[in-house]
Parts: sequence; C-alpha cells; structure tokens
Amino acid sequence: MKGMKLSLAIALMVGLAVGMGRAVHAAVLFEQVPSAGGTAFISSPPVLLTGDPGYRQADSFQLSQDAVVRDLHWWGNKSEKYLNAGGSYTLVDDYNFTLTVYEDADGLPGDVFYQTTGNPSRSDGMRPDVTWDRYFELVLGTPFSVQAGVTYWLSIYSDIQNHLWGWQAVAGGAHATRATTATGDSGAWTASPDVDLAFRVTGDFSAVPAPATLAL
Repeated sequence: MKGMKLSLAIALMVGLAVGMGRAVHAAVLFEQVPSAGGTAFISSPPVLLTGDPGYRQADSFQLSQDAVVRDLHWWGNKSEKYLNAGGSYTLVDDYNFTLTVYEDADGLPGDVFYQTTGNPSRSDGMRPDVTWDRYFELVLGTPFSVQAGVTYWLSIYSDIQNHLWGWQAVAGGAHATRATTATGDSGAWTASPDVDLAFRVTGDFSAVPAPATLAL
C-alpha cells in the first residue's frame, strides 16, 4: 500500500511538472497583432542595387510580472530578392534573422541585453490570400529572463544582403514606441512615435520548479 501511494504521488508530481511546463511554455507574455492591410517598415541591410540605405527597426515592451522568455513570434513580409539595378525582384522565403533585445536608454534602445540569430519557422500571416504576408516563430535556444516593470526593446533584422524585408506594423498602436536607425547596424536610434510593430512574446511568468523541488 505504501508503495502504491508513493508511486501515485510520484506520478502526480511528474504529471504536474510536465503539465506546468507545457502550460507556461505557451503563455502569451506580450503581443501586438498587426493591422489587416497595414504597412510594413524595412528592417534589413542596404540594397546596393537600388541604393536603399537599409534600416533597423525596434519596438519596446514591458511585462507586468517577472518572466522567462522562451519564444519570439512576429509578422512581416516575404523577403524581396533584388535582381538588378532596374528594380526587378523576386519574392523568396530566404532569411537569416538577428533578434536583439536592448535595455532602455531614455526612451530609445540602449545596451544589448540579449541577442540570437536563426531561421524561424513561418506560415501564412493575417492575409493568406497575399503571397508576401508571413508569420514567423523562433524557439530560443537559450531562454532569457526579464523583470516586471522594466522597459526592453526588441529589434528584428533580416540580414541577407540585397534582400529587402519589412516588419509589419500595428496602425494606431497602444503606445507607439517604434525606433529606427538607418544604414543597418550603424547610426543612432531615432524615435518614431507613429505606430507599433507586430510581435508576440511567449514563455512563462515564473520559473517552473524542478521535479526534485516539488518532491521536497
């Protein structure tokens, strides 16, 4: 009987731990959904064939509780691969994103807090009838923790040369805190208080105790 009770207790604790892990991993910590038919802002390198200087975009976010960020999701355009100086291009699903989280510095991105690169999974965006509309998801190889009430800035940048990529906007966003810098990686950030950018942050609002801790 004692053995059965112990086995049942262990099974319940393992089930609880697994269930908690699944539930919190899917939790939406922050999101800004794009506007149907809204515009997009370039966040990619210079396009030498067209003379486009390239830009890096960022938008701020703040959470109500301490959290562990495990996944990032965002909406954007399909990549435009330029073929010649005359402006001919083709749409391709070809990306190498750099995602950077910055600390806040007087209302603009400051020091780098976290950075990763990757080629995310992708699917049709808000408008499946539009061939260039994409929804991106990246599971972070190394999750990171953020503090409640602290402002962070997320920058998403597709860094393939001569490929133009745009991050979709949220027209009439709640706090309109977009920041931009020209010429890709260089240049100072400038506030552009007109729209928000569309992204979703998922993870868990509190660290899940290890099974050993639960058992204790």
